[in-house]
Amino acid sequence: MQLLNSGETQRLFFTATENMVSGNYLYLLIEHISTNESFFLAFPKSANVSTYTDRWDGFDVTIPNIPIGQCRYSLYEGETGATSVDSPEITRMIECGLYQVLTNESTDFTIENPITYFEPTI
Repeated sequence: MQLLNSGETQRLFFTATENMVSGNYLYLLIEHISTNESFFLAFPKSANVSTYTDRWDGFDVTIPNIPIGQCRYSLYEGETGATSVDSPEITRMIECGLYQVLTNESTDFTIENPITYFEPTI
């Protein structure tokens, strides 16, 4: 299970190359288990940042705002232009798995102090 940061660009890892057969695009369908919301992402195979594609593949993907929780994902391959998993451009599914979605939390640890201090009059 991979961790996703909702609303960020993040590197996602797959073992897809060993199963790729055709097409120049990958399509990622993320389905939230609790809310049943679906998110459909597309990225070119040429964007693979892996230096060892026999073992793993990496893609920098902008993650939409997905609610906290667990999601199923399915990775498909196909030609450019698919808008859903039912599009004729998609040729086949090549991987599936789970994501745990987190949200960005502020790293600003500034605390507002509600106490008003008075200078003593001497």
